[in-house]
Amino acid sequence: MEVASKLIDELENKGLRADLITYNIRLDALYGYCMEGNLRAALNMRTRMERDGKRANVVTYNVLIKGFCKKGKLEEANGLLNEMLEKGLVPNRTTYDIVKEEMMERGFVPDIDGHLYNVSINS
Repeated sequence: MEVASKLIDELENKGLRADLITYNIRLDALYGYCMEGNLRAALNMRTRMERDGKRANVVTYNVLIKGFCKKGKLEEANGLLNEMLEKGLVPNRTTYDIVKEEMMERGFVPDIDGHLYNVSINS
């Protein structure tokens, strides 16, 4: 997991800029850190992304939300879901699957602060 971070640092040291796909790959590597309980590292990566002018997209949020859910941090995952919606990002099929499988099937109903959100349990 450290390899992905070091590779991007090396590219940037050579004057190359990481794009959103590169950061999402890095976040996916940090998903492993989420499983180890290092959720702060994933959030820090998102902050770095945005500081570098790369707007987090639905893939970025899906990785973060799933990582938080897997560690049982459902309230925090719900906060990320709301943040995603507040930024105008449209949930995709993966987002709905995460909400269904990682939240609702555990008995947690996401509180979507005023956002119209439709999750079909049977889809």
